Amino acid sequence: MAIAEVDVDFQDTSEEAAFREEVREWLKANATPRGGGGDSLFSERDDDAEYLARSRAWQAKKFDAGWAGITWPKEYGGRGGTPIQQIIWSQEAAHYDAP
Repeated sequence: MAIAEVDVDFQDTSEEAAFREEVREWLKANATPRGGGGDSLFSERDDDAEYLARSRAWQAKKFDAGWAGITWPKEYGGRGGTPIQQIIWSQEAAHYDAP
């Protein structure tokens, strides 16, 4: 049995590129780039209560801006986005230190 050759296109569609740019702009304005002295999810920390408070504040900020629950239905507080949009968010957020 011969293996079929599959041509896979990993380029963003124009809609995905626009979404990626929106994500980048928001993260740039609201998060610290990795290596920029910010806190990382897995970094050492002395005060777990303070870290938990900052994590909750980060989640609230994401929710208020429509970035929490990207694929959740809008009626449940989500964005009603696609799985690809969630992947784009994760790819871009990986460049930032955020709780």
